[in-house]
Amino acid sequence: MSTVILGSNQIKGVLNMKYVIDIVEKVLQDHGNGKVIMPPKINLNLGERGEWPAYWGSCNSMPAYVHSLNAMGIKFATDLRKILKKVFRLS
Repeated sequence: MSTVILGSNQIKGVLNMKYVIDIVEKVLQDHGNGKVIMPPKINLNLGERGEWPAYWGSCNSMPAYVHSLNAMGIKFATDLRKILKKVFRLS
């Protein structure tokens, strides 16, 4: 399986606002009815304040399952700006 990276124009080409609003409404209804599994955010502290390990960053993972969509997914969010600036000498 390969990874596909889409640009904003490609995403706009397959989504429209009505579709997005309909999906968000379904998700909110399921959430209100207890039909969403969404555990607390998992944080991987990579030395956010310089402590060990001193990567000066963090990574959050946020998994979820939505019953009415029969869909699951995970969002990863990282913040490694300080170490990237240091390693690549960025301003």
